[in-house]
Amino acid sequence: MLSNELENDPSEKTDIQVEQKKKKKFNIKWMKGANMFMGFMLIFFFFFGFICNTGDQFKQQDPGNKLLFVYTAFVSIDKFNPLGLYLPGFLEWVYLFPLWLSVFIFFGIGVYQAYREDFLVYSIKNNIIMIVIIIVLSWIWYSWLYSTFIFTVIWWYFTSIHGYLNILVLLFLYVGAGILGGYLKINKYQKEHQL
Repeated sequence: MLSNELENDPSEKTDIQVEQKKKKKFNIKWMKGANMFMGFMLIFFFFFGFICNTGDQFKQQDPGNKLLFVYTAFVSIDKFNPLGLYLPGFLEWVYLFPLWLSVFIFFGIGVYQAYREDFLVYSIKNNIIMIVIIIVLSWIWYSWLYSTFIFTVIWWYFTSIHGYLNILVLLFLYVGAGILGGYLKINKYQKEHQL
């Protein structure tokens, strides 16, 4: 009889449900943080690393404005020339990659980051947040590589038309990547859960 009373006790069920909701919220927040961190690391090492290690074979490498105004890397015809890295003979075709392939790297990271989210709205929101992080990373990379005071770099960024054009291009590409990644996730979910 006592066990029946415990099974029917609504306060005990409520406590268990509250704990489960707390665990679920923690797991969701942890996963969102992990997705943002993964996107940050891919942008930092893969995207900016590709831009920094790309230059003409006959010139000294100078990423310059390609780092500060990232959109200029999307139209550059410089070839991939990794600094201090000599590839074996069977990988020499990598030297033929032009710098404008960075737009595909950038877009691919955005799609991947958005695909990892559960909802389309979250994928777009996280990609918008990543744009701010990408802009700040471009300031840090530029000021570090050229030993320039970061507030000077920020001043150059916002007093140039290229800074605002950079923001628009990044918004267009990365939000578009977020929408595509979100729709791919929705499409996968619908195919898996067809009635």
